[in-house]
Amino acid sequence: MAAKLIIHSPDQQGRRRVRYDGVAIGVAHRPADVRAFLAAAGMENAEDVDLTDPDFAEWGRPRGVGTASLACLPVQVETSRGPPHPAGAERVIPR
Repeated sequence: MAAKLIIHSPDQQGRRRVRYDGVAIGVAHRPADVRAFLAAAGMENAEDVDLTDPDFAEWGRPRGVGTASLACLPVQVETSRGPPHPAGAERVIPR
């Protein structure tokens, strides 16, 4: 079974594109951003989801970098249209 949550490799600024169930839901700077996007997508108990469960989440990462590295990325506040998101997170607006 393929993971429903895809967290792509970080870009040059350390941001990771996030997809859930095939839909782009945001660009994360830290795990809390991913959980906030999941909650906004309607997932109940998103704050309790195990982001390290390979059956649920697939992480794209450069060799030697684990999921813990996402927690220490610098925060960049960017604005976008749509509902509020955690500081430093961007919302992807589907076209």
